[in-house]
Amino acid sequence: MAKKLTFNSITEIFEECEALIGKPKLYIIQACQGKKDVVTVSRDVDTPAIPTLQPPKTNTRTPIKADQVMFLAAPPGHCSYRCGEYGSWFIQDFCTVVEKHAKSHSLLALTTKTTNLMSKNEGRVEDKLVTGLPCIKDLTLRKLFYFKPMGAFKEYKEKLTEENMSMVYE
Repeated sequence: MAKKLTFNSITEIFEECEALIGKPKLYIIQACQGKKDVVTVSRDVDTPAIPTLQPPKTNTRTPIKADQVMFLAAPPGHCSYRCGEYGSWFIQDFCTVVEKHAKSHSLLALTTKTTNLMSKNEGRVEDKLVTGLPCIKDLTLRKLFYFKPMGAFKEYKEKLTEENMSMVYE
């Protein structure tokens, strides 16, 4: 029988590496977390969420679990879905969002866009309409994280104030 792999057993490997202290660690997990389907419902009013981001407090020490994001294909207890021809809805949508928006949006914005895009996917499982709904687990980033090619990051960095720069991983 296969040994069950836990999220902690994955992250602990990287937490023990001194070279990664203070560096962002992104875990993208494409796996079911249970047997429940994320069933779709219809609604009449679309009220957008208003995200807010509070700056982290500065410490002289770095917590061992700091600077991590685990982005999962499904919430705890639920299934993740894939198309036989194109693969995982989660990976496909995340790659689409990264390709379009990585130069201008933070990781948190990219995950939000991916969640929104996935929630618009619909498939049929037996007699139910289901959708994908990824989730973030263990969001402990202390700064904004951007996927930036070095040249593009240099241009972006020049536009930041000193205060804003302390909020971005280099």
